[in-house]
Amino acid sequence: MFLDNEGIMRATEKSPGGEMVRARLEAARIRGARVATFAVVLAEIIRGEPRDARVHRILNKIKVEDVTPEIGIRAGELIGTAGLHTDQSVDAALAATATLYVERHERLGHLQEALIITSDLPHLSKLTEGHNRVRVAHVDRLPGR
Repeated sequence: MFLDNEGIMRATEKSPGGEMVRARLEAARIRGARVATFAVVLAEIIRGEPRDARVHRILNKIKVEDVTPEIGIRAGELIGTAGLHTDQSVDAALAATATLYVERHERLGHLQEALIITSDLPHLSKLTEGHNRVRVAHVDRLPGR
């Protein structure tokens, strides 16, 4: 499971939507599934304000991936394939992280799926098009556990 900025922010909310995301994170943790975001997303959500404490509580429960050259190259390729602009670089890096994760597992003979939780379905769906084992779900309409 991979979270964009909205997935993380929703998990910090004291609302039914926040409870739903936290329940999905906990279910994934119990199953031993990987739950991650990547470092660039932090620039979208950390503001040096008191509310950051809630964000850090969520970040402490997930893996924050580095943006490697491999992810950067794949993100650029996904942007080009999708016909999007560079203003989608953060979403593209998240899509790249998910697609590379699935591909690494496939090379090892494991059929692993990735779920990206977002509020930006149009862009992330376009960026992951053709990657059948990467699913994109709206943060307000998560599939069953």
